[in-house]
Amino acid sequence: MLNAAQEAAFESYIEAGGGYAGVHAAADTEYGWSWYGGLVGAYFQSHPAIQQAKVDVSDRTHPSTRDVPAEWTRTDEWYTYRTNPRSRTHVLATLDEDTYSGGGMGDHPIAWCHAYDGGRSWYTGMGHTAGSYEEDDFLEHVLEGVVLPVGPAGVPRAGLRPDSLATHPPPRALDAWRTHRPRQSRRTVHGPPPDGAPRRPQHRGRSRLPRRARLH
Repeated sequence: MLNAAQEAAFESYIEAGGGYAGVHAAADTEYGWSWYGGLVGAYFQSHPAIQQAKVDVSDRTHPSTRDVPAEWTRTDEWYTYRTNPRSRTHVLATLDEDTYSGGGMGDHPIAWCHAYDGGRSWYTGMGHTAGSYEEDDFLEHVLEGVVLPVGPAGVPRAGLRPDSLATHPPPRALDAWRTHRPRQSRRTVHGPPPDGAPRRPQHRGRSRLPRRARLH
């Protein structure tokens, strides 16, 4: 995906205290770049059909997992990884392989974070389905996960030590966004305006993610 110069620039960014957040298929790329494999934590190996499964949240204080259910049942495309990242990372949540078909890891981390080469990394294996991005719990998980390596609002990234993954940034970095975000799904409504009033389309169906945090 990246050429040699881009890889070197990215490595320098992390070494200087930069942060990385990966979602789902971020583990399914750059197989020939071992440094990136260490950053993301584990490479993708395979996945079964999309189905429901239970995620056991092990860290109830981390910003990206403290507000989701301790036993989190949801539907997604569940990755199996080539190696188990547990010995190299701080595991936030584990997939219960008894609750779906097609696992194979046994101990199956599905979200984790760690200090890496001077910087910080956060990854979740969830997020394949479009429906994931309509789930408040999943949005909470991803948005808090992105804030951690980037740095909470108002705190320079250089001021976050690599070991802050254990101590955590100030809580509720996204409180302001949560307070003001739209709570109802919205779509453009067409039809005759009441009592001859000018037509004013109501814009609906927009992403709940703030512009700078939208996922592509």
